[in-house]
Amino acid sequence: MTRKYFLLLCSFVFILSGCNEIKEVIKKSSPHEVYTKSLVKAGLEQTALGRQWQQTASAALSDSLIISLPYQEEGYFFADKVQATGLRFTGKRGQKMIFSLETTPPAHFRIFMDLFILKEGKSPEQVAFLGEDEFMMEFTAKSNAEYLLRMQPELLKGGRYTLTIRLQPSLGFPVAESDTRSILSFWADPRDGGARSHEGVDVFAPRGTPVVAVSNGIITRTGTNRLGGKVVWLRGEGASYYYAHLDSQMVGAGKRVNTGDTLGLVGNTGNARYTAHHLHFGIYTSGGAIDPLPFIDNRLPQPAPLTADISAPGKLMRVTAAQANLRRSPENSRPVLGGAERNTPFTVLAATEDWFRIQLPDMKLAYFHSSLAAPAGEPFSDVPAQTTDSLYEAPAPSALLVQMARSASLPVYGRYNEFYLVKTETDNWAWKRE
Repeated sequence: MTRKYFLLLCSFVFILSGCNEIKEVIKKSSPHEVYTKSLVKAGLEQTALGRQWQQTASAALSDSLIISLPYQEEGYFFADKVQATGLRFTGKRGQKMIFSLETTPPAHFRIFMDLFILKEGKSPEQVAFLGEDEFMMEFTAKSNAEYLLRMQPELLKGGRYTLTIRLQPSLGFPVAESDTRSILSFWADPRDGGARSHEGVDVFAPRGTPVVAVSNGIITRTGTNRLGGKVVWLRGEGASYYYAHLDSQMVGAGKRVNTGDTLGLVGNTGNARYTAHHLHFGIYTSGGAIDPLPFIDNRLPQPAPLTADISAPGKLMRVTAAQANLRRSPENSRPVLGGAERNTPFTVLAATEDWFRIQLPDMKLAYFHSSLAAPAGEPFSDVPAQTTDSLYEAPAPSALLVQMARSASLPVYGRYNEFYLVKTETDNWAWKRE
């Protein structure tokens, strides 16, 4: 960054700090939206910096990488760059997603975090955001859908952060002192020789084990039917929960219950009289039966441990393998985005498991396996230079000219698209054409 540009950015920060005095409070506006409006109020929306802020925020909603939940990363945002990150993932209806974000040092800088649902042919729809002075947000998926998490730091602020996304069931487990391992029959399993499919899950437990409320609600119906035997219906928020094959019912219609209250005891009544004792549990909405497992699965995995170098985010590294794969997701099973040759330099944006999330010299984003990278702190060769040689800001002939070479040779730290990454006599990074 040139001194002139840095001073210009600092003047913008001074203006923005004054905007904090205004603090428009707009109902249901996210902190990101409020901050963007503060740029407009300060007259910065038509400046290069203001336009770049909004363009970067929009680009993160489309040019996103793919992750699987649960997820954790140690990342870095640069104070002298306008950045935003978009991470795309699949959410299951009934699963609660818990997002936590911590900066290092605490409160040193602010990151805006917004969650969007992605629908075919429609613009991303915001469904949750991290509140001001908060470090955690929760969201329960209302449908099986693609979601996108966007993170963007405020202007001219940066540093390290830790993002963790955990999964939890949105309901309690329907059988006391049991967990997902007790489910031995699942949604859509064939029944009656394939004539129908299973509209629920079967939780196996000894006869007489308490069956409990998965949420607060009201008992709407109890009784007996041919398939379910002794049954209980519990009405919770937005859905009805069906308990079948009970040995006995311990509540009556109209009773209000809380999560964990006993509704009955496990049995094998109805068409389960020749099977082991179990509870059939189902969830019904206005659209019919839905898969209960994501709502009650209490054996969800935790984020995988970080084994990549967590000091690497924010640093320049280069490829050590003769040829390495770039991927859209930190999984070897995902499609390859492209390849990178030995000595290709890149900036590490984040570390997750044994992968780096990186940015290439042409600004492309990808995941790269950490075992194939090494710090680019030392040059690996020298390149001859003449005073007529041009040095560029980026590895492209159309890039901004930085300066002319002033020495007979320059140390080389990387190579990309027929350009060498070199350091000038003034210790600045530049690109020299081969």
